[in-house]
Amino acid sequence: GDGDVKKPLELHMVHKRYDSDALLVVAVTFDSAAPPPVGGTPLQMNNPAYEAPPLTDPNSNPVLQAILRVPPPPPMFKALVPGDAVVAPDLGNLIAGANFFGYGGSTTAPPCAENVAWLVRSTPVFASDTQVRWLYDAIYSATAGQGNYRTAMPLNRRDIMLYGAIRSPAPSVDSSAAMAAASVSSSAKADPEYLSRKWARDAMRVAAASLDYVRNLDMRLHRAAHASSAALEPKPILEDMAAPSAATTTTTGAPVDPQGAAVNMAAIVAQAAQHAIQNASATIAAQAHEAAIKAAQEATDMVKEQLNERDKASRAAMEKAVQQALMGSITIPH
Repeated sequence: GDGDVKKPLELHMVHKRYDSDALLVVAVTFDSAAPPPVGGTPLQMNNPAYEAPPLTDPNSNPVLQAILRVPPPPPMFKALVPGDAVVAPDLGNLIAGANFFGYGGSTTAPPCAENVAWLVRSTPVFASDTQVRWLYDAIYSATAGQGNYRTAMPLNRRDIMLYGAIRSPAPSVDSSAAMAAASVSSSAKADPEYLSRKWARDAMRVAAASLDYVRNLDMRLHRAAHASSAALEPKPILEDMAAPSAATTTTTGAPVDPQGAAVNMAAIVAQAAQHAIQNASATIAAQAHEAAIKAAQEATDMVKEQLNERDKASRAAMEKAVQQALMGSITIPH
């Protein structure tokens, strides 16, 4: 509504349940002393001499500083932030000691599936003016000046819960137990069930990559359709231009129907998206089928090998028993 308060920046930490599509999103808003578009130094996109914002700026935030170690990516691209378990932002500092509003909702991007548990920090985290401004400018540059925030949805009788975050100590790990687990893990990698699960996860990764490709293609086609529709709109005629006389005959081509052109373009977009989805589905099905056949073949070979080993052991035991019986060391019962 008109009373909504939007912060200049919001960070989402997305967690997915391993065995379903359920999501948990922890949202943290950021603010600054002089928020954009007024405060901070404007971001120079595609600057080859890019340097991260100064750490000496007031309210400089280490989490945003780690993200801004590399320049924000251009539209339709991603940026890989270097780091590891040692050199990485401590996201716990954004959560510990804060209160969060919890409620059930949906994803912020299409198809807006209602499978998300939201935890939204009740108070913003402060950062430097330049840190907030650079990410703000990058988002608005990537969205043609529209921003990517979502309009506030009605409550629809949903319950809003208040949670408090407490930092727990990291669990200690027994080195001997960890080594034993590692040895068990290495032997388990030859198990058919483990291999089947691994190939299933690989198939899911392929499916997710295909879905991202289809969404990316759909977005580009929609943008092309809007651009083409805008180009086909009739241009306004200047009021001070003199009208042609009755004796003047002007021959022009057929008038352009913007609405019809937009409908045709939408049909082309839908057809292209449908073809892309069909191709992605066929790829996923083929790779899943191949993984299943491979898993079954691996399992069959392992079972055959185990049976051969058992047959060898049985024959050896029988031969030994016969030899011992012939030598009179044991008596074979009738």
